[in-house]
Amino acid sequence: MTEAAHLELVAEVVAALQQDHEYRAVVPADDPTRVEAVRAAGRAAGRRLSWKVQTLAVGLGGGEVLVHVLVMKSTPERDAAAARRREAAKREALTRLDGADNDEGPPPPPA
Repeated sequence: MTEAAHLELVAEVVAALQQDHEYRAVVPADDPTRVEAVRAAGRAAGRRLSWKVQTLAVGLGGGEVLVHVLVMKSTPERDAAAARRREAAKREALTRLDGADNDEGPPPPPA
């Protein structure tokens, strides 16, 4: 990977981390150089932002690998906002499971 391509990938990862607190890329499993390049860009993005990040590479089968860059710690304000988003998503999921979003009502209690 050229230096210009690396810097472009780092900028892409930085933008994703700032918006979503994560970056995901699916790359061919038979290209370990690309897997490592994405992980290296994730670490560089973390350093650029002064945030703690974790990179993971998980085989998806079918010849693909998911490379995932996760923000573990950023700024207190961003961490608090991310925690609020997680809680809101959790509440929404639980509401849907309870049936509050539909006419069926909550599911019956277990017998």
